[in-house]
Amino acid sequence: MMIRWYFLHGPLDGLSLECDSEEISDCPLNLAAHAYRESLNGFPGATFDAFWPPELLALAGRIEATQRLHSYRVVAARRYEVAAASGLAPVLCEIRAKYEGVTDRLVAYQVDRQAGGVAVKIRRQWNSAAPPQLPDVP
Repeated sequence: MMIRWYFLHGPLDGLSLECDSEEISDCPLNLAAHAYRESLNGFPGATFDAFWPPELLALAGRIEATQRLHSYRVVAARRYEVAAASGLAPVLCEIRAKYEGVTDRLVAYQVDRQAGGVAVKIRRQWNSAAPPQLPDVP
């Protein structure tokens, strides 16, 4: 099933993202899949936190950054299905999420781009008063 997100108001305003339900993972870098999982499969009323690190798309080398998480609430979800044999098969889910505001939580991430690969480490920091630190992982 294809999942299509529409973000309304806020830092992701106007962004339209798609993913396949086969791609759902725990990695918040795939924002469409992450939001789908965190919002109970796009259930209206469910909330999720998001961030959008544009540096990951544009820069090369090593990046360490911290960003505030932003909260979104699913306001509508529309599912499209097709008849398949004796049942219905889901083919598309369109979800609209409204911006709720900036949270007091931070996300710290470290990206190391080298020729032929990208290594990413992410750590959510739940207390914005504490300085974010990335874990020491070899």
